[in-house]
Amino acid sequence: MKKSVTVVIVIATLFLSTTLCYGWSCKTHTFIADQAGMKNPEYACIPDEVRHENYNLMIQFHYHSAAPDAIVTPEYIQRYNVRTANVKEEGKSDTISIKIPDRSGVLYWKISDLYNRMNKKGLQEYQYNYYLMSIAHFIGDLSQPLHNYPYKQQPAADGKIYESHGIWSADKHSEFDSALDAAYPLSKEDTDYLLKKINIINIKNSDDLSREVANIANSSIALANTCFKEKRGMSRREALDQVAMSVSLLKAVLKK
Repeated sequence: MKKSVTVVIVIATLFLSTTLCYGWSCKTHTFIADQAGMKNPEYACIPDEVRHENYNLMIQFHYHSAAPDAIVTPEYIQRYNVRTANVKEEGKSDTISIKIPDRSGVLYWKISDLYNRMNKKGLQEYQYNYYLMSIAHFIGDLSQPLHNYPYKQQPAADGKIYESHGIWSADKHSEFDSALDAAYPLSKEDTDYLLKKINIINIKNSDDLSREVANIANSSIALANTCFKEKRGMSRREALDQVAMSVSLLKAVLKK
């Protein structure tokens, strides 16, 4: 449903609680896309550049601040989506229509949205490639555990503030983002380990995709909880486990 919003100062005031956070490094986004067989895998980094055009709105496509005890399901995914608002600036009669993501982040929903868009009939090649580079990036973000977790003192998806979890998450975020940077190119041992972890996934429709997104989200939340309780970052093997899930899902999307 469309809603009318009056912007008193600037529209960014709707998102004063939004703070800087990032995802896997470009190295890891590129690595995931390359392992999945994507042509021009470095294009998977582009959405991190695009978000700076309107950071307060676009960053929320890159994460979902699930509560530590959240269980993600396909129904859960649809709950945190994007609404359309008609915005009127103070002193002006004209309105503009904008899309406003849920404040807790819409990463899961956005992957499903992009999948549906890229599978529409009659797409031009450039349209398909745009959706592909975007979904490749967000499928990568999905396996970064802290992109599925409370951040700082901002409310999680359930409306509660998990202060200790959020402060820890903010402190560890950069460490998680770059967990594999020093490992590239992977050693034979790490490469063999990764290949064993990559699964064959068959996706026939958006329902299949939602179930796979939920599985990765739940795995990411579980790992974030373990690391939080032990007050540590990810091990290399844990990071490879996470990356393997994104590679598996992106490979399935590419095969569709």
